[in-house]
Amino acid sequence: MLQITSPENANRLSSSIGRILSSPSPLQELEKAASNTISNVESIIRKDFSRSNHLGQQIANGVSLITEKMGLGKTIALCVSEILKENRSKACDEDCQPTLVVWLTNPLTKEHNNMELYNTVDSLGIFYDGNQCVDYILSKDSHRVFLILSCSHMNTIPLIWQIPHLLCIYVLCEDPINHEHDSSQQNVSRIYNDENSLMKQLDDDINLHSNVDNTLPMRMLSKNSNEKSCRDLSDEHTSFIWFQLLIEILICMPDTDDAKTEMINECRLCYKNNNSELKKIQDFEKTYCLENTIDWYTKDSFVYRLLNKALRTENIDIIFKFRFFIKNLHHNLILLHEDFIRLLPSPKFTVFRGQHLSGIELKMLLNNIGGFISINSFLSTTSVRNLALPFAGDGSSSPSFESVLFQIECDISKRNKPFGSTNTSESEVLFAIGTVFRIENIGKLEDNNKVWLINLILEDNNENERYMKELIASNMTMINTNPTVESIAKVLSSMGECEKARKYYEMTLQNIPSNDVCKIAHITACIGDCEKDDNVALKTYTEALKLEEQLPNPNRIFIAQLYERMGVTNFKLSNYTEALEFHKKTLQIYQQEKLSPEKHCFALTYYNIGRVYNKLHDKRSALTNLDRSMEILSKSSLLVESDLALVYSETGRVHLSLKEYDQSLMYLEMALDTNNRSPYVTKKSLIARNYYDIGVVLYEKGTDDDKALEAFRNALNIYDKLLSTSPEILAKLHDNIAMIHCRRKKWNQAMQTYTKSCQYRFGEKH
Repeated sequence: MLQITSPENANRLSSSIGRILSSPSPLQELEKAASNTISNVESIIRKDFSRSNHLGQQIANGVSLITEKMGLGKTIALCVSEILKENRSKACDEDCQPTLVVWLTNPLTKEHNNMELYNTVDSLGIFYDGNQCVDYILSKDSHRVFLILSCSHMNTIPLIWQIPHLLCIYVLCEDPINHEHDSSQQNVSRIYNDENSLMKQLDDDINLHSNVDNTLPMRMLSKNSNEKSCRDLSDEHTSFIWFQLLIEILICMPDTDDAKTEMINECRLCYKNNNSELKKIQDFEKTYCLENTIDWYTKDSFVYRLLNKALRTENIDIIFKFRFFIKNLHHNLILLHEDFIRLLPSPKFTVFRGQHLSGIELKMLLNNIGGFISINSFLSTTSVRNLALPFAGDGSSSPSFESVLFQIECDISKRNKPFGSTNTSESEVLFAIGTVFRIENIGKLEDNNKVWLINLILEDNNENERYMKELIASNMTMINTNPTVESIAKVLSSMGECEKARKYYEMTLQNIPSNDVCKIAHITACIGDCEKDDNVALKTYTEALKLEEQLPNPNRIFIAQLYERMGVTNFKLSNYTEALEFHKKTLQIYQQEKLSPEKHCFALTYYNIGRVYNKLHDKRSALTNLDRSMEILSKSSLLVESDLALVYSETGRVHLSLKEYDQSLMYLEMALDTNNRSPYVTKKSLIARNYYDIGVVLYEKGTDDDKALEAFRNALNIYDKLLSTSPEILAKLHDNIAMIHCRRKKWNQAMQTYTKSCQYRFGEKH
């Protein structure tokens, strides 16, 4: 394990951390972090002093010394504490996206209990566990993240390299030559065999990053290698859709008196220590009007910087506070669009944009030639190449940040979002949020090989786009034509962003009149949907039920839906008898209200009843109810393919438990086929589970071990890439693969696979 072993490196790290801390944070947060860090360091010194008086004295005297006994984390804590003290007076608020260094390493000694102390420092995260590190990086979506990891943790890179706010990855490795191929394949920014070079590069990158607006808010939409379009929506497509839906809601939300005030208050909070920007905010408050919206956005102002950072990090809380400005800017762009199209001399035109991109972002684009990118911001371009080129830079910042010139070919027949000319003197063309482009090719400029040329084509005629638009349209219909704060909550809930959804539901609840008990009950139930704790969710549903039942004319359908929720929650808690009771109550109300038996709600209830009967080992009753659900869904005109796949899957599992292998395999393959061809399947875990179940059937049937092994490996390939996969699932898959090897008497392969299973269950040392 490589360690920092010289004072020079500690000083270099101090310089890097200094730049991190000069990234603005509220002053009181810096003071609090400094206080915490100093306390932590004092604790470290006391504990180390008791073990080694000489070492403790050196630390107390301020010597930047790192030894095997002291460990890397403690020195970083010392550096951070000193820099915090030095920079306390330098705090400013020009940048609301602080920088963070994350270190994923191995324990230096067994005595690492104090390491938890160092994670209280906002600008530094130290981890030994890859999964915890990934979760931490994902949670820091409002930060710029630089990751350092040891060679043994390179298997973490495929999980994180496409995270937009992860700017650079550095690997410390004693033998970098043997890992050069891995680094090029896995989009590693740097690989080093000594800490000197790494610390210098980290210092340079942080310095460069603090002076370069290097990140273009964009999302990759991958191509399918076999067809022109992907038939199922990948994770990035799913996130793209929900983000687009959120923007559509904000644009369609009615104006409120407090919307502008919310935005101004947020801007003042971000720049509260910057008098120059505060004066500009005051000017905005006095002079802003609908007609000058584009002027405020296109000039270098606090509006442009804060809105783009919120859009880049997809920070919905900040984006929501800018909703009135986003809506007005989009409205202006629609008006400009009509004039722009009418005055164009040709239906085709070319625009340019000069840009710095991080090395990781460029590699993402290079790996996605032929695929698509969606720009998650209003995109400013110019029709004059020489005006755009200076913004690309001269390539001197490579490889930390690459100089890039985008050349965008546009055909007005393929427009997918509004765009228009905003500045005649600079021939500026502004594109709306979410505009989709195809990556045609990437190379170097002929007259300057230090600048990359990325050719994009404005797209609107690909199959993926049609699926996305249909899904957005269907959800907008579900949400209604006059979206509200509640609409935001619904979309966030559908995205799985339960904590954020809860916040907007509670915001909705605050604005409901106290006498509107029906609405209060409904929102209370939605808050229950966002609860992570199933027992708390049950209590919330019970509260909503009591509110509804006290009304003179309670909504019976809503009560049935509450029973459904309570049934599903009891199922998750393994309270199967109670779950069955609630689902039967739901079914009874639907029948009493004389709803059409072909309605989708009946299919859902029969499916839930079938699942419960399966757990209660009443297999025939389970199949009866699942068949009813399947029959309704098969006749439905709604987009229910993903629901149908769930019913097929459960039916297949019931037949498996009855050892009816042929029928089980038939339904499981139907589920897999439905999930694979449905453009609305958004959870790859469903497909992985299909493969897993098929593997189990084939293994137990014992007639085709090759196909069983293939199914398990397909499941493993998907589960291994999902951040939500538990180690136990991966261990079980390796167990199953090992059993096939045993049956084939391939003992060495079986032993290797069992060893991997043990590692997932008990850790790397087993």
